[in-house]
Amino acid sequence: MPILSTNPTNALRVLLLAGIASVGVDARASERVIVMPDGTSRVVDLLGLDGGNIRFEEDGLVRTLATADVLGIVQSDAVPYAPFGASAGDPMRASVELVTGERYPGTLEAGSEDSITISHDLFGRLALPIDRVSLVRFGDFDGPVPIDATGEDVVLLANGDSAKGFVLTLDEALTIELTGAPRVLTLDSLAAVRLANPVEHPAGTMVWLDDGSIAQVDQFDAGTGARVMLRSPRSTADEVAAVRMFDIGAVLFDAARVRPLADLPASVSLPTDRRWSAMPEITSVHADPLLFTPDLVVPGPMTIAWDIPREARRVTMTVELPEAMRIWGDCIVSLAFESAAGVAEGPSARLNRERPVVTLGSDLPPGTRRVVFTLDQGEHGPAQDRVVLRRPMLLMPTDQ
Repeated sequence: MPILSTNPTNALRVLLLAGIASVGVDARASERVIVMPDGTSRVVDLLGLDGGNIRFEEDGLVRTLATADVLGIVQSDAVPYAPFGASAGDPMRASVELVTGERYPGTLEAGSEDSITISHDLFGRLALPIDRVSLVRFGDFDGPVPIDATGEDVVLLANGDSAKGFVLTLDEALTIELTGAPRVLTLDSLAAVRLANPVEHPAGTMVWLDDGSIAQVDQFDAGTGARVMLRSPRSTADEVAAVRMFDIGAVLFDAARVRPLADLPASVSLPTDRRWSAMPEITSVHADPLLFTPDLVVPGPMTIAWDIPREARRVTMTVELPEAMRIWGDCIVSLAFESAAGVAEGPSARLNRERPVVTLGSDLPPGTRRVVFTLDQGEHGPAQDRVVLRRPMLLMPTDQ
């Protein structure tokens, strides 16, 4: 069966920092997690961003890493970072999400027929092409918004009703074509609008900010104190935002390099002696944007095989036996790689309460068509053999 993320954010990526001069240490907590390309993590105290380098303290020593050698920086390994960014009470306040996973909260303004214009508190006036918009949330609405299987746009009304059609314009009001005739809806009557635009993989540098924004940035400079100057390519006036370094929740240095496994078609096989099992679950990507790579919950012994793009170079994931499963949980996890030449065995590890977390990663053998993850029961049978795949992803060539 397919295991698909409906959002490429739904999917996991963070600030190309070349050219940023050194900034000082903020009085606020500076703990960050540096995610390496092999899938391992380093918990550090962030000290500064200097040119193409990250400066931090680790184990009592000041160290430096080149941003080219790092996948991303995140605020915390344990606490999801997902401020919503909109606000109740003002019908013009909205949060606009693009097909690439970008998210911009702000105030809607009059625009053109082919774009949605929003005034962003940091980046100023942004022109967002309507054919690149995936979702618009109004006020503080943060509920699920369905995707229409027939390819129509979906409008959720504040009273709970919904309608399907073709959105023509969205500025001070929404104009939607319903059964061949346009209809105008006031913004205060709306909860959300999902446009039927196909998702796209993000590219470039992505930054998560504490106002709820997930922004692509194309320019940054040193600011005063612990600040960096960022510019969004969506800005109509080339406005540069001064952002405190410690108000950056996450940074993905090259979003095109990451391909979440949750975005890929997959098949699931159960052991012959296990006739029924719950299917793998994708955790809410809206609640945890970590590198655009949602976690996958594997609820018991099974095999999951993902069809992968031929350009992929490496697979990596951290496999965790959750704390509640560590009394009896005891299982074997492994990777294998299918190609026309056969199956090549990859890394494997045993998980139990003595070793509840392991990172599985491997360069892909030439010709790999499918990556196969297997969870096998251990000595105590399948009881509590439930694991979570953290940041399961493929790494693509840096020029993708």
